[in-house]
Amino acid sequence: MDLSNTKYFLIHLLIITFVFFSCDKNPTSPEQNKLSSISILVIDELGNPLKGVQVITFPGTVQQITNQDGQTIIQDIPAGKYQVVVSRADIPIFYRDVILRENKTQNLTFIVANEVTINIVVRDIFGNLMQDIEVSTSPHTSKVITNENGVAVLENVPVRRYTFIVERSNASVYIPNKSLIVRNGELMDIEIEIDSQPPFIKIIEPPNHQYQNIFDIHFVADGYDFEDGVLPFEAFTWYSDIDGELGTGREITVDRLSIGHHKITLAGIDSEQNITERFIKLNLYYYEEQSYFPLPWGGYWNYQYQTPEFSIIGVDGNTEDWTLSDLKVSMEDINTRNCLLEYTIVSKNITKHCQYYVVDHFETDTQNIYVAKTTENLKIWYGKNTDDKPSNQMNIETVYNPRYLLIGNHMDISTESSYETTVTADISWYFEEVHYGSKSYWETIDINTFIDIGGIETIETDFGTYDTVILTISQGETIRTWWMAKGLGIVQLDYNTIESPQLAVLYDTNISDFQGGNLLQKHSAHLFKSSKPAFSKAFETSLNTPEGNLELCRFLRNLCPR
Repeated sequence: MDLSNTKYFLIHLLIITFVFFSCDKNPTSPEQNKLSSISILVIDELGNPLKGVQVITFPGTVQQITNQDGQTIIQDIPAGKYQVVVSRADIPIFYRDVILRENKTQNLTFIVANEVTINIVVRDIFGNLMQDIEVSTSPHTSKVITNENGVAVLENVPVRRYTFIVERSNASVYIPNKSLIVRNGELMDIEIEIDSQPPFIKIIEPPNHQYQNIFDIHFVADGYDFEDGVLPFEAFTWYSDIDGELGTGREITVDRLSIGHHKITLAGIDSEQNITERFIKLNLYYYEEQSYFPLPWGGYWNYQYQTPEFSIIGVDGNTEDWTLSDLKVSMEDINTRNCLLEYTIVSKNITKHCQYYVVDHFETDTQNIYVAKTTENLKIWYGKNTDDKPSNQMNIETVYNPRYLLIGNHMDISTESSYETTVTADISWYFEEVHYGSKSYWETIDINTFIDIGGIETIETDFGTYDTVILTISQGETIRTWWMAKGLGIVQLDYNTIESPQLAVLYDTNISDFQGGNLLQKHSAHLFKSSKPAFSKAFETSLNTPEGNLELCRFLRNLCPR
């Protein structure tokens, strides 16, 4: 036997056998494996095909998208029960249950209408049907009301997704992006279940960030609840973060609150103990129309000297001409009264700018006004650019012990007699100058003040004519005279220095804002023409030294209406 030929046969036989058995494992046709198909056509009611519609099945097979002819086919799937889901963002979601037979192709056509009639069923969280509920849509179609069966009917509305708006007693609930569903050819009702909703409340009065007096503050609220309707009186409670609970009710008036920045909270509660809160900021000041020295937080008074110029003669004999450019008094914070003096200074063709700022910290009782502390800040710049660092500045703090009695019986000072006070002043100051350097200092002095209460004098100003009480305040050689009007304060002041009276008059204020009436009519600034020649003040020390700046502060302090 030729073994070589036998070896070739065996190899050839193995190859043929391998090919034979491999071919035997190829898939059979669908008919052999009893597989089926689903053919889908999606059109509108005019027969136009809809492209790009998604088709899926449950149990899952493959996801398909309709072509330009509105068709797609799911092939080679086992026979059985399927749910076919057809969807696109702008059409309803179609569910179709089918029983797929062996070796069959199931043809399904989905027709998308242009308009439909939608039944909306509204229930509460417990499943109870809700009657007399307003239902509308976004985009808007129409507004309908649920009947005794909790059903509202929207007729002939365009086919699309909607946000449904459910309203009752001015309270609204939004159910967003709700799709229409067609199940086995029937448009399903839209089922809306309303969870227990918190009440809707709002603060009507006072407005947010209101400034007003601490007396007789009126609070007004409004509120509704989806389930309860209009909220009852006891559903509203008002709170202040400073004074605590203020009262209960839709509308309350509080006799008095504390001065300060209040955060007012309105809490509304419904029958299911759901709570909603609303907040406003309320800024309360103290203003009494009968006071001769009112201190309303946020108030301001602007004054002008009839002779706004003076000269300072230094120890070196040089003269500086000072011209007043601004004199403002303001209540920028609670119980602090600020006075700002601004001057332009000319000396040897050099121009400088000065700001002097003094703040009195007040305390009051039922009759009297006291000063507990005074702070001062003096800054001088070469040139007028006050954004730069000043060439020299001084800070002074004075604490009075006992507190300094400024005005006794400020509600009716005309009935008071003259009085005298003595306090101990603890004074600390800090000076800084570009060439000199810096220096700190402390001292304690006694301040004796004599206040004489004069008669009533009628004063005419740009604002009108006022009956004023005259106060003359004497401290050593310094004499200041105030003409004070009820509900307004100082309308005229006179600083008598070196036998040269300097008269200043009030020309602008916002006190009428606090009265809610017309105590004053605001005017444009009226600049006085000098009726008297500018006076001169000789300084014993250089203004570039701490002692000179301290003397300057004491001089400017008396020019302030304080």
